[in-house]
Amino acid sequence: MILLNKKLIKGGRVEPEAPNERTRSVIGGLKHSKTFTLVSALMSWEDARIHCRQHYTDLAMIEDEAEFNTVASLYPSPQVWVGLYREPWRWSDGSQAKFTNWANGQPDNYQFNQHCVKVDNSRGWHDENCQTSLPFHCEKGG
Repeated sequence: MILLNKKLIKGGRVEPEAPNERTRSVIGGLKHSKTFTLVSALMSWEDARIHCRQHYTDLAMIEDEAEFNTVASLYPSPQVWVGLYREPWRWSDGSQAKFTNWANGQPDNYQFNQHCVKVDNSRGWHDENCQTSLPFHCEKGG
C-alpha cells in the first residue's frame, strides 16, 4: 500500500497533508509497517528530531532496502536529514544501524564535526554537521 500526498490517520481516514509535507507508506518492512513523511521546513538535525517526535514517531530510521527505496522516492530536495548519528552510528531512538548506504568516501567526519547523516538525491548517505539546516524525513509506526 502506498499513499502519496496524503496522510493516513487512525481509523482508516485519509486527510490531505500540510503543504510542506509529502508522505509515503511502506508495508512489510524489516520490522513493521511505517509511514515516512518528508518535511520541507529547514531545521538542524536536533530540531528536526524534536519536530518528528512531536508530530510523528521519530526521524526516519531506514532499516532495509525497501524502506530506503520508499524514502528515496520522496526527494524533491538535494539533501535531507534522516535519523542516523555518530555514537557510534545509531538511529535517533538509540538502536544500532544495521543497514547503511554510504556514498563513496563517506563517512569522512570532515573537520571533525560531522556527526549526523543526510541523504542526497543521488541516494548516497553523507555525514554532516548537525547544525546545518535541511529538510528531513520523519516516520510514524515501526
